[in-house]
Amino acid sequence: MVNAQLKVVETPVRLDIGCGKNKKEGFVGIDQYQMEGVDVVMDVRKEWAYADDSVDEVHCSHFLEHLTANVQSNDHYSALGE
Repeated sequence: MVNAQLKVVETPVRLDIGCGKNKKEGFVGIDQYQMEGVDVVMDVRKEWAYADDSVDEVHCSHFLEHLTANVQSNDHYSALGE
């Protein structure tokens, strides 16, 4: 009989929001359009699928300028863990 212990390895949740075709390596690519490199098709201006404290890191390149004053970003920030 083998007595083995399994080690749980948690992978950090790292999001590249608005990645387009240029998703950062090691990140989950999110964009409002399906294309090469996009893992999750979601318009973050209208919906947010991540729970509070569930995201470890966010990368945005050429994304924030597309948000308007009407968009509330608090949900995005609350998903980030400490």
